[in-house]
Amino acid sequence: MLIIVRGDRIKHFTVRSKLAQCESLSSYLTRAAVANGRNIVGLLEMVKRNEDYLLHAGDLKRIDFFPASMLDIDKLYEMTGLTRVDVNRSSFTNLIRAFTDSENGEKSKILKGLLREDLHYCPECIAHTNSLYLHWKLIGVDVCAEHNKQLMNKCGHCHCSILYQDIRVVNRCPYCSGYLSKDKDSREIIDNSNIIQQAWLIDNWKYLIEYTGRSFTPSEIAIKMVYILNDQQDKYNKELIRKSRYSGCLEYLIQCARGTLFKKCAVHITSLFSVLYAANLHVRGLLELNVPEVFIHSLHEKSIGEVVAGTACAAPWCERYGIRGGLVSTGIFQSKKGGKSLSYCTVCPSCGCEYALDEDNHLVERSYFIKAYEILSNRNIRKLTWPERIKVMGLKRGRIQRVLAYFKIHNIFDLDDIFKPDINEKLLGKFVRKLNEGIDLAEIRFWKEWVNYDQFLLHRYHPQVVQVLFESYTKPKAEGSDPIFRANIKNTCIVLLERDTTINLSAVAKSWGTSATTIRNKCCSDIVGFYRAKQLEMKRREVSMEIEEKVTRYLEEHGGEKVSMKELYAVTHTNYSLIRRYTPVLIQQIKSSRRTVKDLV
Repeated sequence: MLIIVRGDRIKHFTVRSKLAQCESLSSYLTRAAVANGRNIVGLLEMVKRNEDYLLHAGDLKRIDFFPASMLDIDKLYEMTGLTRVDVNRSSFTNLIRAFTDSENGEKSKILKGLLREDLHYCPECIAHTNSLYLHWKLIGVDVCAEHNKQLMNKCGHCHCSILYQDIRVVNRCPYCSGYLSKDKDSREIIDNSNIIQQAWLIDNWKYLIEYTGRSFTPSEIAIKMVYILNDQQDKYNKELIRKSRYSGCLEYLIQCARGTLFKKCAVHITSLFSVLYAANLHVRGLLELNVPEVFIHSLHEKSIGEVVAGTACAAPWCERYGIRGGLVSTGIFQSKKGGKSLSYCTVCPSCGCEYALDEDNHLVERSYFIKAYEILSNRNIRKLTWPERIKVMGLKRGRIQRVLAYFKIHNIFDLDDIFKPDINEKLLGKFVRKLNEGIDLAEIRFWKEWVNYDQFLLHRYHPQVVQVLFESYTKPKAEGSDPIFRANIKNTCIVLLERDTTINLSAVAKSWGTSATTIRNKCCSDIVGFYRAKQLEMKRREVSMEIEEKVTRYLEEHGGEKVSMKELYAVTHTNYSLIRRYTPVLIQQIKSSRRTVKDLV
């Protein structure tokens, strides 16, 4: 007897194997089970944590992810002779513990969408070590850096993709029993640039798999990433970070760094690697990086919304002068003045003065009324020529005209001898009416009814017109009010559909260069939902047709023969649940075949 079981005590293997460098735990246990005359699933039954749970082939993928969630590790140590270090470095346990601040490692999402279901391998490596490497399971690792060749993703003999859950012998195809190490190697040598990127990626993965240092919270990792995107400068610079071309959702990363997410979530490791590779850094450098406290403080400074909420109109003649929280957003979030970047543009609903925040989050005027007010309060420009007025006020002629029209209509200065036009009530009514109909100011500016530009300006800054413009800022946009944006989102969805790329809000937003919030605010979520449902239905039809074709062909090829359901499922890469879900009509056909062929098992 090769494994002796006495009560609850399990004796060790009589034939022991050594864990190879980079080998996965599932590969080692598969080899050990074969060497001791056991099946891998039967072996796991002997060391499982939950005695009431019946393990099956689908559980094999859990071994390499976080084995402690399904196996009694102490029993495993006793039976195999492995140490805790061995088990952790042959699974993703170390990596998960490094990036997850939760006790339940199996629920970690740090590797979500990154683990393969089918085997990718290098025949030369298998021939040398007779083992399957852990990092071959990671999507994105496509090359064997040691042999400078592409990893194979199908059996070289029967050309079938090999599911990990079907593997019972490390060096054998579970479908044709061909030796994987003896595959016909038609792989081409990889170009040097791809090898460099792949070697970097594999080296970083290996480091994390072996890592046994301290754990980091998602917020700590996000802070380090933002610091790197900030060129490791001591003061948080949002413009610099925006220019970094971060591949993920920048807003999510900042919120994660600040710890302001409603639900705790980890930064996905692909986003982490993209930041490190762009900065030419190793993950070791990230984990050892000490972020200065001054940067963390600047990162946690008040958000723009909070800053704006604490600002007030700075126009001395305004009835809301000095009253905090009175400014309203115009909907313009990026602007420039004098070559300097401005953000979060606002307007005072009382006087119409426009403001924005500079790079230091200080309130600055976008219009020129306050500056002109200070000059006109101390200087009489009535008798000055236009060149002299331009020199004194430091403004161009067009801006001085706007300033004079504004102050005349608000009766702030006596400008009758400078500014001649008067208000035309009929034109004013038409002005207000057309604005309410959505006509743009640029079109109204060139009406033939205007005597001159000054007359237009006098009406432009009339309180009734200012009020209509203010209401246009705060009025919610009706659905479909931006047909161009809707058309762009629709076209983006069509492109993603044609490319067979997953369609959802974040994917569409990233592809078009906007945000998911903007898509929602512009009432375009229905477009994304429509094409997402269409894509899912198309995929469902494709899967259904593929299953139906494989199963039907298999039954036809084995008509009248002794056929096992296990073999049918293995060859067609299906199971009862999959067939019932996608092609329930085949269930009856299979049952009928079983009744016809008496020896069907």
